[in-house]
Amino acid sequence: MIKRIFPVLLPVVSGLLMLLSCARQADYVSAIPGDASIVVSVDWGSLAQKSGLIGNAEAQRRLSGWLNHGSGSFLGVEAAPWMAAPFVSGLSVVDPMYFFLQSSTGRMGCVAKVSDSRRLEEAFSALAGEHLCSPLEEAGVQDCRLAFFGENCVACFNESVFVALAKTKPADTTEVVPALQGWLEADASAGLARDEGFRRMCFKKSDIAVYAAMPDWADSLRSFFPANMVRHAWSQEARAIGNLSFKKGSIHWEMESVMPDSMLAKQRQRAAFLRKHTSAYIERFPASSLCYGGLNLDGTALVEWLISDPFFIMKLSELDRRWGVDMKNVLASIDGDCVVGVPSLTADGVPAFVCFAEVNDSLPVKALHETFGAKVREEADGSWSVDAGRGMRFVYGLRDGVFFAAVDAEASEVWKKKTPSMDKEWRQAVEDSYIFMRVNAKGILEQPLVNLAMSMGGAEMALVRSALSLADDVECSLTDVNKVEVEVRMSAREVNALEQMVDFALQWEQE
Repeated sequence: MIKRIFPVLLPVVSGLLMLLSCARQADYVSAIPGDASIVVSVDWGSLAQKSGLIGNAEAQRRLSGWLNHGSGSFLGVEAAPWMAAPFVSGLSVVDPMYFFLQSSTGRMGCVAKVSDSRRLEEAFSALAGEHLCSPLEEAGVQDCRLAFFGENCVACFNESVFVALAKTKPADTTEVVPALQGWLEADASAGLARDEGFRRMCFKKSDIAVYAAMPDWADSLRSFFPANMVRHAWSQEARAIGNLSFKKGSIHWEMESVMPDSMLAKQRQRAAFLRKHTSAYIERFPASSLCYGGLNLDGTALVEWLISDPFFIMKLSELDRRWGVDMKNVLASIDGDCVVGVPSLTADGVPAFVCFAEVNDSLPVKALHETFGAKVREEADGSWSVDAGRGMRFVYGLRDGVFFAAVDAEASEVWKKKTPSMDKEWRQAVEDSYIFMRVNAKGILEQPLVNLAMSMGGAEMALVRSALSLADDVECSLTDVNKVEVEVRMSAREVNALEQMVDFALQWEQE
């Protein structure tokens, strides 16, 4: 009986947990305006813990030196005491702080939980003493006080909620103050806390989180992408949420669109040309490969999707005229994994790429024959090659239903045999993805030509190289039609990535 009931109760329990997660914070999260188009959540407590600054007096001293440098000191208050005793400001550091943007007014603001209103008043008194803000005054709402920072910023707080807002112009004061008062008194039914996308962002544990209302983004994206892509991928009802987490030895970022289940089902149906990628060709690339990327395509479904939009029909026609082939038929012949990798660079620094594509027809080979014409030379092994200049060859062919192409004679050997495979730790990530890409950052930096180019860039390029050397590799994968994940693996696997970045910044500042 329990086993039959559990699958039914699980989504209900999950939903209640999600609601309670935000309900616990409703006393201050409800102050975020309901029409905020972008919200960024920052967990200062987690960041402080992972950065290695807590208990590190020397790091705090040097960081406070940055913040207090010159006349434009950090809010005019000595920073070291604030970092040594973070609760001194009166704002909670164990609860996230939210920064938001109202696209309708262009105003930016932040919302935080007040842990000690008396200490917050003392902090404002210190700021007023440095002439960085006006003295606190009653805001006309019970227990609500406010102060102005110059002509364009105002902060307002009560016993539990702090709200700050940057106005678009000084004349907005008469409109902004009532808005702030309204946000302080708002309940969960009036603010952004009622939004499903925002609730999901709250529910996911991360160091930095982002929420975006897609109607505003969709309007902007239509300027850069074909209408078909925007209409299918970024609907007016969707919300985008992103989560950034600093982990031991890695940085993880994920971005997904939140939409009704019926809409997500339609999106999956439209993207039916994408299938889960396999790891069938991983062992064709050596462990030192600089880049690897792949996906699994149903070419016929892809063409049907492309010709549903006039933009792609025009582009396909342009390619037909330029190359003298029917690109729709070439694309439709793809049926399976498509993989592109760069095992190495040539002596001239050209990426020696290798490509594999599972096909059900010889059309890709025939299309290249048509393109290169008399320049094509047939090789003894049944492949074809074209002189690519600088002593390199472009090699292509078809064997056992797999089309292959490569630049450079050495790279063209990859398709013939298996090699010591790349790290098997990401094999599962490949198979769990619709699209997968891995960049070997460490391997690229170790290339002689890359080193030579960077050595000619002076101190600034040396700094860039040192920063890039913190990472070993970067992986990016489409794990669902509405979800992208990025993983940056650091060279030091036993130390939190944020602490490594802070240590690097402190070393750079010392030099």
